[in-house]
Amino acid sequence: MHYSNEEIERAKTLFARETGKAGHGRMAVAAMAGMSKPGKISHITHRRTWRDYLPKARRALQKERSDRDFRLG
Repeated sequence: MHYSNEEIERAKTLFARETGKAGHGRMAVAAMAGMSKPGKISHITHRRTWRDYLPKARRALQKERSDRDFRLG
């Protein structure tokens, strides 16, 4: 999926804003529970980058455009 320069800039802005907040550093991608060790659960984590915010940036820009078009129309 291709993103416009405006969407990329918005994603970078969102990422920079979220960097200082608690719970931002890593996100859980999967959790596995071992069958041989019932009490042990392994988490696979991913360190967030600005690319993780691309879908959120696209939705925000589409919402802004639709709100603007609604007000103009």
